Parts: sequence; structure tokens; C-alpha cells
Amino acid sequence: MPIQISYLADHPEHIAPVANWFSDEWGRLWTPDSFSGWWDVSCERANYSTLPLAYVAHRQGELVGAGSLDRQPFCPELQRFDAPWVTGLFATDNERAEDVKALLLRKLLETAKHFGYHRIYTFFPVLHANYNYEGRGWSKIETVVLAGRELYIMSMHID
Repeated sequence: MPIQISYLADHPEHIAPVANWFSDEWGRLWTPDSFSGWWDVSCERANYSTLPLAYVAHRQGELVGAGSLDRQPFCPELQRFDAPWVTGLFATDNERAEDVKALLLRKLLETAKHFGYHRIYTFFPVLHANYNYEGRGWSKIETVVLAGRELYIMSMHID
């Protein structure tokens, strides 16, 4: 069965795992610094019509990934950029993780375009540079150190 992409709002049973992914990735760096805080972040993204917004990837009811689009990143240091951010892109560790991330990114790009944006940003830890953004049309803008963690900032123009 193919991977399906749906609104997180359609699958509230996946809010806790998405909150765990956010907490594991960013919880030691920025607020919120607790699972309950990241639960709230995930709940806020469980909607259909406003940013922040999240999607989940699933196959036969099993959660295999999630992606989130925000007006601003979690950290104030990056709020100088004028377009939405992919603030979460997660996939379970399996042989299709890159496919899952590519499907989620495509949906996030469509969403940004729907909201009238022509550029999108993302950031991720240099140590976790395991997804080939540059090979998928993204450009590296800069490398920054925030909260003691080196991050790549990437940008993509949306046609």
C-alpha cells in the first residue's frame, strides 16, 4: 500500500508521536523544554487552514513520518527571514525514509504556495545532515551556531 499524506488534524492519535519527535530533535535547545510543551506545539499544528500546520505520512494506519510548516522558526535568532519554515521533517528509520521526507516536503511546498509564499526555509543540525536538501533544489544560505548547536539554514524558491 502506498504512503499517504494527511493533515495531522485528521489523525489526533499521532499527536503524541509527533510531539516526541519535536522534543527529541529540539527539546534540549529551545522552549518548550518539556514533552507537554511539545504536545502543545503539535496540537497547535493540528488544523486545516492556518500556519503553523502539520501533515503526517502513514501507511495502513501506521505513522511513518511528519512534516510541519511555520510562519517563524522556534528560535528568535532566525526570525529575520521573511517566509515560512519547515520546522519539523521526521521519518521512521527504514528503507523508505527519504521517500517519506520527499513526499512530506512536496506537500509543505504546495501549502506554502497556497498561502502565497514564493520562498521557504528550513534548518537542521549539521550532525544530522542525512537528507540531501541541496540535491532536491534547496540552497544553503548560511551555517549558524544556536544554543551551542551548529545548524545549516537552507532556502528554496517556489515556482
